[in-house]
Amino acid sequence: MSFLSTVELGLVQFGSLHDDFAFEVAIVAVAVFLYVVLGRRNNSVSQIKPVTLKAPGKPPKVIREKQTTLGSVVDVFRDIRRLTEAGQFGDVLTLYMEFLRSPAACDVHRYVGSISDIEGVFMDVAKSAHRLNRVDLCRRVASDMRRLRVPQTAAIFESVMKMLASKKCYDGAINLYSEMLRAGIQPTTDSTSCLINFLVQNGQVQDAVRLLQSSSSDVRPSIRTYTGLLKTLSSSGDAPLALEILQDMRTRGIRVDQLILNMVLSACSRCRGFQKAAADLLLEFRASHGLGDAISYRVVLKGLEASGHLDLARNLLLGLDTKAMSLDDRVYFQQVRQRLDALA
Repeated sequence: MSFLSTVELGLVQFGSLHDDFAFEVAIVAVAVFLYVVLGRRNNSVSQIKPVTLKAPGKPPKVIREKQTTLGSVVDVFRDIRRLTEAGQFGDVLTLYMEFLRSPAACDVHRYVGSISDIEGVFMDVAKSAHRLNRVDLCRRVASDMRRLRVPQTAAIFESVMKMLASKKCYDGAINLYSEMLRAGIQPTTDSTSCLINFLVQNGQVQDAVRLLQSSSSDVRPSIRTYTGLLKTLSSSGDAPLALEILQDMRTRGIRVDQLILNMVLSACSRCRGFQKAAADLLLEFRASHGLGDAISYRVVLKGLEASGHLDLARNLLLGLDTKAMSLDDRVYFQQVRQRLDALA
């Protein structure tokens, strides 16, 4: 029999010794009250489970205690590394902001030699801000390092630039590149390649082209970067710039694929006076690289017809083998031949 049941039974028996019925009812009511209240309390206590405090903005007790005194800079930075490894990104940012507001932040440069991989500490802060979509904090890490007189490197700038770009914050990434130059840090080829891509994604095509043309031959932008550039130039019909980009790729030894060629051909076909250049370019790449599909011929022939270069269009069709093409493509080029013959 449980303790509560014993108490209840005792109270009832005690009440039975009295003749007053109201007194007995009162005793029973007290017993029920004790049973309900104490029973719930016992159950709730038995169901309590240990909780690991990991919610962002609510750091563990040991961190709160350290924030009141902040201890040594070395200990604080060690906690930042530990919390990052544990995935407690909110705690990382809370501790970091508390540290920046403390007097100890002014003396952090004195401990640079005592902290192993101090750049990694700030990298962890940037990663934590990135994981929590705190672009504002991610963007300020590099400037915090400069203000605290912590040595900066191209690696920290490149990493934060990529983090910002992954959040579509291209303006922030571009500004960070400018900050790197102001800090006297020579950008790597990777930094320059990334910036070109960021400029393209941000719609600053002219700036991207200028940077590409002024960069060293060691810089090798990705195919995606060139695709972004040429896609914009193809839509606007900027043939001169598209041809310069194509030549830049060939100079840097970057392979030109069918998609790249088609976008350059499209830019030339849309630009007045460059339709013949498009036909010559198609014949060149067909002979040297085996490139030139149905889309290539459609684009170039359309430009030649629109510009009145009918003889060039007929000559281009003479060397076109349509056997391996789809039925729609064969029908299309047959109609073009008939239309050109009718105009002869």
